[in-house]
Amino acid sequence: MKYRQNKYGNAVQISSETDDKVSFCNLGGGFIRWLPPEEFYSQYDREWVPSWRQVNIGADWMDVTLKAWSTGMRWNGWAIPFFELDQALEAANHLPDLVWHPDRDCFEQPDEWGEDGQDFVTYPGTVIEVDGRSIKVYQIGDGWCWDHLGDGTDVKVKAYTFEATKKIVITVEAETYAEALVDAALALNGGEYEASFHRAEPDLKLIDEGDVT
Repeated sequence: MKYRQNKYGNAVQISSETDDKVSFCNLGGGFIRWLPPEEFYSQYDREWVPSWRQVNIGADWMDVTLKAWSTGMRWNGWAIPFFELDQALEAANHLPDLVWHPDRDCFEQPDEWGEDGQDFVTYPGTVIEVDGRSIKVYQIGDGWCWDHLGDGTDVKVKAYTFEATKKIVITVEAETYAEALVDAALALNGGEYEASFHRAEPDLKLIDEGDVT
């Protein structure tokens, strides 16, 4: 899988590529779009390189918020968290089938689907590098419906409407995800406007500014 991003930091993943078409979607999944190769690579003109940051994670089956590490990758729109041991143990408190095996440095739970003839799914410890530090983490529940609750950053959001073209452009001044912002834009005006997402940049010249709350 190849990943690209534009100058605003909006990352996408390429699903297929031919001589006359590049098919792609938002990072982690979503609607497939396509552009001619020349236009695609002029817009998404740099490689996306994953970087780790700490985020807040929740789920419908828990009444607590957990801390986890994430690169921003998603599965079907859901978060893919990597937990440090204390937070992984807290998750296990809410998942009775999830068992910690300190002698094997892994979490384990019964395999509901029994794929590959295995009776258990194992989540072993792995080490990630963050700003020169080695951190042991456990990727529990890749493919589960984990909710990404943000990173606690005070995100400043603005929307700009263009009456003539029925478009809304949303900008943010902090690291966040496009999906929530686009949902907010579509909710405005009953979905009358087409929405797009951009990282706030000094050279982005827009009109008709309006705050989004």
